Amino acid sequence: MKKWMLSLAVVISLVSACSKDDDGPVVTSLDTVAGDYNVEAVTVNLGSNKTDVLSEYFETCQKDDILQLKKDKSYANVDAGVVCSPSNAYTGTWDIVSTSKIRIDGDEYTIKSFDGKKLILTEPFVVGSVTAELETIWRKR
Repeated sequence: MKKWMLSLAVVISLVSACSKDDDGPVVTSLDTVAGDYNVEAVTVNLGSNKTDVLSEYFETCQKDDILQLKKDKSYANVDAGVVCSPSNAYTGTWDIVSTSKIRIDGDEYTIKSFDGKKLILTEPFVVGSVTAELETIWRKR
């Protein structure tokens, strides 16, 4: 009887350890990317130097906004939580250009990664004669 209970315990632990946490890569498409997001991080990357733009330059009322990427290729920035004055609500258009590019209001961003929950976008920008990278991490709600 003890041997049977031990075998059952081993089987249960193996089955629960094999749960599907990772469903594999997520195809970047309009359907998979569409949804509601909160900003998780915004950094400027210049070589090995990283500057936390979200903490340094975003107002408290901007940090809790919700970005709604809709399947009809429109989006809305919802001024949620702490409301900005004047309101930070606005709308626009977006589209998936390719599996590695997204266009928001005509500007193209590189999709650095997307796992179905976390969307990491980058864009280069020039300050004087130096090119840096702006990286924004969005977390799907």
